[in-house]
Amino acid sequence: MNRQRLIQIAVIIMLLAVLIAGCTIPDSAVSQSQPQTTTQTQPEKSSEKQSRGNGTVELVKSPVQDGIYSMKLAIPANYTSGDAARVAVPLDEFTLSDITSLSFWCYIDADTPVNPEGYWVPYFTFEIDTDGEPGCDTWVIGGVGTVQQSTDMWFEINLENDSLFHVASTVSNYESPFPINKMGILTEIKVAVGPDGKTALGDCPVSKIRLAIGNWGPGGPAGPVICYVDHLICNGEVLLK
Repeated sequence: MNRQRLIQIAVIIMLLAVLIAGCTIPDSAVSQSQPQTTTQTQPEKSSEKQSRGNGTVELVKSPVQDGIYSMKLAIPANYTSGDAARVAVPLDEFTLSDITSLSFWCYIDADTPVNPEGYWVPYFTFEIDTDGEPGCDTWVIGGVGTVQQSTDMWFEINLENDSLFHVASTVSNYESPFPINKMGILTEIKVAVGPDGKTALGDCPVSKIRLAIGNWGPGGPAGPVICYVDHLICNGEVLLK
């Protein structure tokens, strides 16, 4: 074997040694050479954006009342009764009667026209389970928002015992004790009997709390309706921030 051939073989062996050494660097050494990244926990991981029709729901960084994000709920100017924008937050081991305090912050965008009828403030919805089957089958839905008519400012909405609600259900033969034209206060609804004919609605588990706008029939607000919700608190626990 000539000298030139021996040199080529030696070079190849050296290159292989370098490659093998590079493949066996400890993980700790590799991690030290890589930039460190931090995963930011975002509210959309624990909340569910529910858009319907031409309604939209999105996570935004401005405006915010507290924290980093808020949820923007919007329906267009020429909306229909099927357009809605909602954000739902799951609950664990709470019945309707267990919920003793609830509040959230709202910001109405200046592009939302002044509406003397109200409806700007997102309404509460409690998704409840009356039959023990997966998913909710009955909704306790809050009344229209007439508390605030000012734009470009954050304001707080609180659940009160005399807050008006109606009850809707997927159970076809269930006659709602509080339909939309006969709304009741929350204390009355909690003792009303649910679709099984024996269990009070207050004893039914709440699977989700929902903040929503839209799904209005004739006589709703002039569109577009654009608002932001932030810092939803239930029984002292922050659910949306």
